[in-house]
Amino acid sequence: MSPRKMAGDIARDRFAFDQAMKGNDCTKIRKDGDFVVQERDFFGNEIDKPKTYQVKTGNSKITEAEEKRKRQLGRDKYKIVRY
Repeated sequence: MSPRKMAGDIARDRFAFDQAMKGNDCTKIRKDGDFVVQERDFFGNEIDKPKTYQVKTGNSKITEAEEKRKRQLGRDKYKIVRY
């Protein structure tokens, strides 16, 4: 396995762990790093609507498909997180 592939896997695992520590529901959509996160408050009630997060590492570029998805969902529902 290449170092870049391992760094991506570690970043995805770290993102899921961070969301779990915050008490949010984090569901993986695809293998490539998309997650749907439903924020929850202290009592477990849902806050706002679910958001889609794309996990990126370093200075990796955003693909045309990711740009298209961002335009479709809107800025407040689609976020790109870098580790």
